[in-house]
Amino acid sequence: MADPLVALGRAVREAREEAELSQERCGELAGLHRNEIGALERGEKNVSFLNLLRVCAAVKRSPSELLSGFSVPAVLRLPPKRRHTRHQEK
Repeated sequence: MADPLVALGRAVREAREEAELSQERCGELAGLHRNEIGALERGEKNVSFLNLLRVCAAVKRSPSELLSGFSVPAVLRLPPKRRHTRHQEK
């Protein structure tokens, strides 16, 4: 599986285009800025679950439709999430 954010972005773009929505109109319907829609479609933004639901509503697709190409084994092979550590003063 390719980068899951890129794959999700492609699915969102395809759904948006099939709904004949511009990024701007999709953003308005979802309550997001058009730049966020663009970043999501390019795989640059790890969208929150609530925002994903808003985008699904805007493009009139269920989350399962947008996520149909994903599988648990493929997601489990992703590299571990980087953890940010706070600088601790001694």
